[in-house]
Amino acid sequence: MRSLAAICLLSLSGALAPAQPLRLSGPVAGYYYDEAARVLRPVLGRAGAALLGGAAAEELDFASAAPGGAWLYLARRGASVLVLTSPGSEPVEFAGALLGGVDRVVWSRDGRWAVLQSSRAGLIQLVALGDGGIQPHAPLECRLRVLAVSPDGRSIVAGAPGELVAVSETGAAARLAAFEDPQAAIFSRDGRTLYAADRSSGAVEAFRDGSRWLAPALGAVEPSDLALSSDDEFLFVLDCAAAALHVFETRSGSAAGQIALEAPPAGLQMLREDLFLIRGVAETPRLRLLDTSRRAVFFVAEQRLLEP
Repeated sequence: MRSLAAICLLSLSGALAPAQPLRLSGPVAGYYYDEAARVLRPVLGRAGAALLGGAAAEELDFASAAPGGAWLYLARRGASVLVLTSPGSEPVEFAGALLGGVDRVVWSRDGRWAVLQSSRAGLIQLVALGDGGIQPHAPLECRLRVLAVSPDGRSIVAGAPGELVAVSETGAAARLAAFEDPQAAIFSRDGRTLYAADRSSGAVEAFRDGSRWLAPALGAVEPSDLALSSDDEFLFVLDCAAAALHVFETRSGSAAGQIALEAPPAGLQMLREDLFLIRGVAETPRLRLLDTSRRAVFFVAEQRLLEP
């Protein structure tokens, strides 16, 4: 019987012959899951010269990709796997005792931890990821929406109307704030600072070593997501109402600029440390890339638009 990865995965240039293994080649910046088309597509190239490639996996129920693109989560027809990819090599899949009915996956910034969430079952599962395989933890009850996981996997941040909480790897929960509508969160590289956004109030707060800090400048009309530069010096607040990215210095909290977007954004997806995919809200959204090192936004070209 063919594995789920072998059934789902296609070559980047088109359909894969039944016995032909997938081999990834070329500069793959990350992956984008097109929920409407049920396909996972690679983002090829770099900011300023990026192309959305053909389907790498199709007929999916759900999919998600870790920052760096080394790990993929694929679900199809009730089965799910975590797939370790490497350019020029065949993908290696790991199933293990993975949570079923997953409709959300949150990754740590280094791609070494994943939190699988099943909203219907009210469960989450922490999974450690390494070159040698995966280590799934026992599922935990959680009815809140998972927003972030710390670099060491010991803290999972989740939110629901009226509260923002930190859940430990053992399931113990600690209340962080009474956010009306917690929308996004992101950890610093060392895991000591957490930034979280409240969509209702527009506030963005920072929590560090048990203390809570709010800079008056750190605010947006309707924040929908957060990003950090690879050195953690700049925080980017995606404002869906203003169709803009607000940039702040993390040390001072002062405003460092604003990047206007041509269309309302839906959210951010981290492709790698300095590169985030900006998803649109249109029926056929135009994708853009945020390069945090240059504090600039670039369009992602599509193959169909380049074909004669």
